Parts: sequence; structure tokens; C-alpha cells
Amino acid sequence: MTSTACKPGPGTRLAEAAVAHVAPYGLSRLLLSTIDAHEVYARAGFVALPHPEKLMILAPGGGPAEELRTSSGRTSASAGATSPASARRVSPTA
Repeated sequence: MTSTACKPGPGTRLAEAAVAHVAPYGLSRLLLSTIDAHEVYARAGFVALPHPEKLMILAPGGGPAEELRTSSGRTSASAGATSPASARRVSPTA
């Protein structure tokens, strides 16, 4: 007889490892940004934000967040990761 229980996949193992890694810090929140595989993260204990419209991020360089807009019109937190060469810098004399 074969077992009907499936072993966790790499996404589940990664999510569980992330939760276990921060557990000793006693954090009250751990934020995950994803566009898919919500069921994978739910198995690790993640739930949807109750009011995502209240969530904001600081745009690179502290300027307008237009460069963070995706083609769908939503703001992408992952788009905030820029290389030092492409990051907008503000002159201290301006």
C-alpha cells in the first residue's frame, strides 16, 4: 500500500522554514508578498491582510511611487528592489 499523504513541496518547505527562522524573535507579524500559490503559504499559517489598502511602502529615493506601478495598475513591493546604479539619488544641496 502506498501512502496517500503527499510530502510537502519546496514552496511549503520554504514558507515553513521562514516561519521557523523568525520564531525565536517573537515577532507579532511577518509580511509575505506574493501573486500566486496562496494555498501553499496558508498551510504555513499565513492569512490574507484584512485591509491591504492600508499598507504602504517607501518608494526608492523617497519620491513618487509611479515607478513601482505594474502593468495591472497595482503597486508592486518587489519592484522596489533596485540596483544601486538604477536607484534615484537626491542631492543633499537641493
